[in-house]
Amino acid sequence: MTHCLYYAYWGDHNVNPRPHLHDQLEIYISLNNIGDFFLQEQKYPLNVGSLFLIHPFEIHHGFCGANETTSRYAIRFPLSVLERLSTEETDLKSLFQAAPQTIQLTHQELAQISGLMESLLQPAPDAYGQDIQQNLLLFHFVLAIARILQARGPARQPGSGEYNSLVQQILQYIHSHYREEISLEDLSAHLYVSKSRLCKVFREHTGFTIGSYLTMYRLQMACSLLEKGGKVKEVGKAVGFQTYTHFIRTFTSKLGQCTCQQKLDTKLKKSGIKNESMYKIHQLF
Repeated sequence: MTHCLYYAYWGDHNVNPRPHLHDQLEIYISLNNIGDFFLQEQKYPLNVGSLFLIHPFEIHHGFCGANETTSRYAIRFPLSVLERLSTEETDLKSLFQAAPQTIQLTHQELAQISGLMESLLQPAPDAYGQDIQQNLLLFHFVLAIARILQARGPARQPGSGEYNSLVQQILQYIHSHYREEISLEDLSAHLYVSKSRLCKVFREHTGFTIGSYLTMYRLQMACSLLEKGGKVKEVGKAVGFQTYTHFIRTFTSKLGQCTCQQKLDTKLKKSGIKNESMYKIHQLF
């Protein structure tokens, strides 16, 4: 291990208010009682000590009112960390995969996890072996989370978020028809609800516009196909993008430089195609 394996932060405002996904495992810990969290098809109220496990390529979004602030810790790291730390007696990857999407930390657990997060957030000392030291801190954090998850029970529970029947119908329609061209007119006619009401209710309950959720869901499906070895030109069409160019530009602008994006770029290079959108993003850094 020659580099730091994680990205950790503390924030008290909406750093990324738009729906997004990552190719790593993310742990999100709420530090106040303001706002809501949308994870896959579930919306949860944010409370002090709410902990969310966000698996790779799961769509998520934290949001609150315009004049409110939501305070939290968050950390991302590769799933391979769980595999490296696992032993014959302790299968961390299986434990995390079976855990609920969210749990409520006790005051004692929150104090312990907050202390570990503060250590992870400290600037790395400029000394020999500092990368090893930082990764050891990560391993202590992962073990602490694992013990909490193990104490809660290994079975992944059904989502317990807040439901709205209209929102659920919209989500079900998108999940069934994302490969096709979908318009608000289609949804309105299918559900017998006005377009304005569809947009208002969906935004209120998820923090997303219907269009932004549809785009992110298509990208989530695209990542899954690319991970399985799908061909770029076939993947875009398979998940509902009308043109190859639109797929490449949207994928690049929304997912940035995650591993899935790198796989896409590699496939493009092998095909002799230059991803101009990716080149422009690289120029910004």
